[in-house]
Amino acid sequence: MDATVNINEEVLSKAVEKTIRPILDTGVLEDPKMEGFHHQKMLPTAQPCLTTEAIESNPVENISRAIGAGSWLLSQFEIMWSKHFLDRCDADECKRHCIDLLHGGGDLESRIRGFLGWSGVRVIEETGKKGGINPTTASYLLAVVDPSRHAFCKPLVYGDAAKALLGTVESDRINRIIHANTFYQAALKLFRDKYQLPFSDLLHVHLAFFMMRSYDEYPDWNGGTPPDGPVDELGSLLLNRKNVVLYGPPGTGKTYKALDLAKKWKAVHGDGAVDQVTFHPSYAYEDFIEGYKPDEQGKFGLRDGLLVRVSAKARKDLDRKFLLLIDEINRGDVARIFGELITLIEADKRNEAAASTLPYSQEPFWVPPNLHLLGTMNTADRSISLMDIAIRRRFCFVECRPDPEVLAQSPNYLREVEGVSLAKLLASINARLLDAGVDRDRAIGHSYFMIPAKSPSPLEVVRERLRYDILPLVEEYCYADRPMMRRVVGDLVDDQGEFDHALLDDDADLTKVLQKLAGMS
Repeated sequence: MDATVNINEEVLSKAVEKTIRPILDTGVLEDPKMEGFHHQKMLPTAQPCLTTEAIESNPVENISRAIGAGSWLLSQFEIMWSKHFLDRCDADECKRHCIDLLHGGGDLESRIRGFLGWSGVRVIEETGKKGGINPTTASYLLAVVDPSRHAFCKPLVYGDAAKALLGTVESDRINRIIHANTFYQAALKLFRDKYQLPFSDLLHVHLAFFMMRSYDEYPDWNGGTPPDGPVDELGSLLLNRKNVVLYGPPGTGKTYKALDLAKKWKAVHGDGAVDQVTFHPSYAYEDFIEGYKPDEQGKFGLRDGLLVRVSAKARKDLDRKFLLLIDEINRGDVARIFGELITLIEADKRNEAAASTLPYSQEPFWVPPNLHLLGTMNTADRSISLMDIAIRRRFCFVECRPDPEVLAQSPNYLREVEGVSLAKLLASINARLLDAGVDRDRAIGHSYFMIPAKSPSPLEVVRERLRYDILPLVEEYCYADRPMMRRVVGDLVDDQGEFDHALLDDDADLTKVLQKLAGMS
């Protein structure tokens, strides 16, 4: 491969000044909990597990522990697949392949291909579940061993940065990892030499590119809507994969992103191209596919369900793209709602040849290729892990995490209130939740701390959010364990773990407690 890269420095310069510097000014580099900056926590935990000696002594346990330490870089599926595979792999094979990948003397491409040939994600026959170590996780392991030489190559982050700064994206999954090393090294040199940013290795470059994904002046990044649909990341993924679910804790922007995409979709394809439904416990196959339902006069008759109606509409206009939003998809019994027709939403079954006969009407039914499904689901109830495997493998899952960076860079919302950094406050509370043993799927979303810049009384807004949203959520996450609550929110609750309403009502005391909670005093 060509070892040279030509970075568009005009685009990079604007992004640095408009995105990276403002975020760095919040002190994010000193915060080990922030996405991507893991030098203070992740590397000290993972690196000792990946030495030659550690792998030789206990390969399965040490590789698994190192991957688990990357929970802020890797998705829960990547970690789950890795664990499922490692728990069942041969220890000697694990030792041989991991030492070759991470410490071998051969060329990197051969080492990666050999490793992925052994570890590739697949369905484990004995369990029927997916297991394996994918290319992203392999790049993570390399980056942990030597972040000065190896880039953590997350496909969306790498792809967006390469498209914007180089104009080309390496498509082969293995060549992408190798190309990322060269690309990120060139970017690191610019970040340090030209912009004097305090970056030490390629993990910092990953973070910079992650930040820059919010920069709206990247060419073809978030601007414009070409005739075939939205160009933003979610829109592109949905157009390619057909079925996508946004998942994450409350307040992480799942519904906002879905509705924003629906707005763009309507602008391109018309209002009639978007339909919406909210799943709930009583929503059934008869509502979604077909069944006998009463009409306005109370007479029962065979009625088409929503999916059948929308599919019929889309089949009549195959040159137009249609979108079905399914909010709270995990609140319904999804396996029962889709029934035997779950197979028909697969991308390669979107044709008349794959049609299935509906059980009541005995009519042939198929899902057209121009119908796209976008769902949202709240992970606070852990339902993603309980969702039927047949459902999960037919949707592409996109994680929405609490993002303090949103609070640090949005021009329409305040960065701080009464001197309290909202980004640091959010990061601190979520760090305390993790330290208290609360799963990261039960975090506090950034939307709870998004205070409009034009608020006449910002502290009052914070007070209301704490009293009516955040503290009750923490109480639920802590299972009403009062001492645990105090470890999480400090002096916002009293010694018995009860909400301290007197403190909440006192501006000066509340400000002091929030400063302490955010680590600013």
